[in-house]
Amino acid sequence: MRVTLAAENSIMILYFLAREGRRLTVAELSRQLGAPANHIYKLVQALARGKYVKSFPGKVGGVELAANPRKITLSEIIEHLEGPISLSNCIFRKKNCVFIKNCVLKGKLAAAAQKLVEVLRRTTIQDLLGG
Repeated sequence: MRVTLAAENSIMILYFLAREGRRLTVAELSRQLGAPANHIYKLVQALARGKYVKSFPGKVGGVELAANPRKITLSEIIEHLEGPISLSNCIFRKKNCVFIKNCVLKGKLAAAAQKLVEVLRRTTIQDLLGG
């Protein structure tokens, strides 16, 4: 499983909005994340489609949380952006693996990935703030 930069930044956008407790501009989020404003804008649009944030246009515009940070889980954000969380087929990326039928590693990695998914499902944006 690999979490993309888009998912990481989206989680951080929600974290900053929850931490600040006020409307922030895309420029402010861009500075805090060290990411280009156009990248942040696209993520804000995706988060708005999921009803996690509200976006306000204009000079006094910006972005604010639309959902309770106690109810937004990390897995929910990742899955909203990337689809269901799953383990890739093979960590060695071999198409013609001689062990494909009897791979002992795949089961172990699947169990580890399942534990990670469980943690992501239990962890909320509020938890990132320390409570």
